[in-house]
Amino acid sequence: MLNLFDSQLGYWVKKLLHLNSPHPDQLPTFRLPLLGLSVIVIALGLLNSVSVVWGIASLVFVSGLILPLSTVQIVLLVSIGLLVNRVFWFSSELLLLHSITFPSLILLGNLIRQFLRSIEWKLASRRILSAILESDSSATPSLLLRQALLLLKDIACADGAIALQQLDDVTAKVLVDLPANTFPTQINPSCFTKALDQNRPLYYSDYRSASDATSLLIALGVKSLIILPLQEGSNRYGAILLIWYHRTSLQPELRRFCESLVAGLRTLLRFEHTNVSLEKLQSRYSAILETIPQGVIFVDESGEQGWVNQAAARELNLKPGAVAPEVLALAMAQLRASVNNPEQIAKQAAEFFSQPDAEIRDWLWTFNGSPPKVLNLSSTPTRMRDVPGRLWLLEDISERKLAELALQHSSAQLK
Repeated sequence: MLNLFDSQLGYWVKKLLHLNSPHPDQLPTFRLPLLGLSVIVIALGLLNSVSVVWGIASLVFVSGLILPLSTVQIVLLVSIGLLVNRVFWFSSELLLLHSITFPSLILLGNLIRQFLRSIEWKLASRRILSAILESDSSATPSLLLRQALLLLKDIACADGAIALQQLDDVTAKVLVDLPANTFPTQINPSCFTKALDQNRPLYYSDYRSASDATSLLIALGVKSLIILPLQEGSNRYGAILLIWYHRTSLQPELRRFCESLVAGLRTLLRFEHTNVSLEKLQSRYSAILETIPQGVIFVDESGEQGWVNQAAARELNLKPGAVAPEVLALAMAQLRASVNNPEQIAKQAAEFFSQPDAEIRDWLWTFNGSPPKVLNLSSTPTRMRDVPGRLWLLEDISERKLAELALQHSSAQLK
């Protein structure tokens, strides 16, 4: 009995020391108001010289309300209350009354606690979803994913949280790991393949004894684990892993809480996947556009953006990359002002731009110099995803023109 008392007392002390935890079992939203109300009730009883029964009854009620008591702990607390009652009151009538009152107060407090606890789990879910949906528009998917995982880890009181993106059948990339550097940067996705195959979360209170436990997670000391698969149809984005380095009971409320977040986390991981894909695509196109000898200019017809590659930037005396459309227009005007065939260019411009969607080919701009320079300009209208624009191509054909002039000169001499 004493051993049981010591263990339960230690449990309660531990819980009291963790009252600042955001875990819904600790009633983080209602905790301070409940404690304040309890102190006021006890103080009023003492100030009004109410018997010590009032104080004991209040403490019993508060214990059932604040502390996460199991059935064994409730029975133990009732036993302590009855023991105190037996010591202070010898009347059989009072003993019977208190024997009914104390358990009733504990049970009432516990019932109220369960109701508030269910509200806390819903509020916790909303906190994470709000962090995902109502964040600053400038936040990147990676930052949002980190913030969501940090909240999820704290609320679940997990020791670690990992976001994994599946790259192929044998490779998964670690997008976020909390604490940092818990995992290698890339791992085999076998640790969450089963969850993806079954398309449902998997829960392991004793991971080491699971038949599908992987050597990597066991080597990292994982004792309990939750795997949240993030996929949409045949698109396998990856998974979220919640890790405990001690065995823990994965309560039904925690499971429902995690399952309520799967859709939001899947959306985040999809955005991150799309963002990474776009960055790779941008890198490939940039590599192509920066290595071709022709100058490439893009102008959004809405006047919101412009872009030039390295070759075009040299011709226009601009920095490569994004350029404000008005700056780009001014640079083009300055380049045109330096040509030595302005009348011919003006005449061709009137023909080219008589139609808004006209395609321009072989528009020659010549410049004085030694040797003289000739630019061949081409332009075509573009429309991608309802974003109209115009693409310009500047090609330096000076060498070709010089060769043509030399050939013409040689032919004239032969005649």
